[in-house]
Amino acid sequence: MPLRHGVQYANTQTKKVPMFDDAAAYRVAEHITAFYPQPFTVAQALALIETQCGRYTRGAHKGQLRGWASITVCTEGGWQRHGTGPRGGGVVYPGRILSISIGDDFSGKTYLEVR
Repeated sequence: MPLRHGVQYANTQTKKVPMFDDAAAYRVAEHITAFYPQPFTVAQALALIETQCGRYTRGAHKGQLRGWASITVCTEGGWQRHGTGPRGGGVVYPGRILSISIGDDFSGKTYLEVR
């Protein structure tokens, strides 16, 4: 990665997965448990997702979890700014999940966001 202003900045990539897929919902719940103080189990994370997002009531995915999860992952390590001030950034390593946001693609409403 070329340096910008003498600093190597982190590159991130956002990936989207549907929450109506059971395997994807379980994997997102596993990632959410890492953001909360332990002991926070996957079952608690799935319950949190269900209360915040809800379930589809009609259509092809009736009874499944609602929304799409956007997972932001660091693909190349470096410095990342978090805001202004003396503690406004830090080093981010490759493979680290920076945030998870579950929302509706059509209306843009965010049901749950974890950073």
